[in-house]
Amino acid sequence: NAGVCAFQIATRRMPRGHDTFGNYILSYLFMSHAAQGGGVAQWLPGVSHGMVSNWMFETQGGLFQLALLSVGELFRGVPFLPLYQLGMFADELLLLTGLWRLGRRFYSSPYTLFFVGIAATGSHFWANHVYFNHRLLTGIPMILSLLHDFLDTGSRLKLFLGINLLILQFMGNATYVVILIVAAVIVYFASYAWFFRSRWPVILSALRPNRRDLLWIPVNLVVFT
Repeated sequence: NAGVCAFQIATRRMPRGHDTFGNYILSYLFMSHAAQGGGVAQWLPGVSHGMVSNWMFETQGGLFQLALLSVGELFRGVPFLPLYQLGMFADELLLLTGLWRLGRRFYSSPYTLFFVGIAATGSHFWANHVYFNHRLLTGIPMILSLLHDFLDTGSRLKLFLGINLLILQFMGNATYVVILIVAAVIVYFASYAWFFRSRWPVILSALRPNRRDLLWIPVNLVVFT
């Protein structure tokens, strides 16, 4: 993956396809605005004679792009195409890391885990349609892995990280991607609870609230603020 990313940057490969190229254009417009010190664009001039940007903002980028917008002035004059390619690489790295963490739970053979990783990264090739076969998949394995850790150990930190990553996947994604991600997580854990019914006492014990859970409320408020 790193080699492919380096090749794309070195050869100045542009994204193609209706959704991916449109996503690139939107990401560029928002990043250009942020790089000029204007923060997040509130409207887009020259698009249907100017329109509000809220619904375009929600589909314009993934986690890497959203992080760049918060420090946009640092990237004034930096070519955007390598940043876009690195954003895709960051998504793929998140997918692979999540697959590794989740796969260790179910596969005893490292060869099986290796080929599952190949299958997943190959299935989420993003050249033409950035949403259905890329942004839809990148965060799901890591979310499932973190929530598994919570159910096994009762760790509120893992629950905090898993839920926050789930919510962060909503930002910069099309609405239907959000619905599909939530549905995938619900169906997965419903199936897990059914097939591993013997683990219900452990699961219910992890879900039991305690007083320390109140401390996570202000932490979440600070993070999302």
